[in-house]
Amino acid sequence: AIFGKQTLRQQFEKHREDMSCAGCHALLDPIGFALENYDAIGRFRETDHKQPIDATGKWIRGQQFNNLQDLREIIVRDLKPDFVRCLSENLLTYSLGRGLTYSDRPFVHDLVRKSEASGYKFQDLIIAVTESIPFQRMRVNEAQ
Repeated sequence: AIFGKQTLRQQFEKHREDMSCAGCHALLDPIGFALENYDAIGRFRETDHKQPIDATGKWIRGQQFNNLQDLREIIVRDLKPDFVRCLSENLLTYSLGRGLTYSDRPFVHDLVRKSEASGYKFQDLIIAVTESIPFQRMRVNEAQ
């Protein structure tokens, strides 16, 4: 009942008081706060429970932002290599239908290199995944 009148930010501030939760939430909450102006189906909104939305935050590395556009600039400027590597890992994981192993690391590195060479075009990253050796040699389990 108490959460029904609080903004999501207020709810998470209360949740972070639990030290067993604070570690993960220190990393995840700022990203969510930047996205808070968008509801569950992507509509832009300016209030939450009739209170103005505060989309400001501080990234765990210290950079501060006022809204989603500022956070995007931080990611593009400061975190592009990490973002592209993570995206490449997740695309390869999804496309292979399995978790990645140590032997997949060179292929992830190759995907990142190809993405950089293409100017970070998403479609080129998808093509690079489908042209990768793990994807080309993937075996589909006949029992499925």
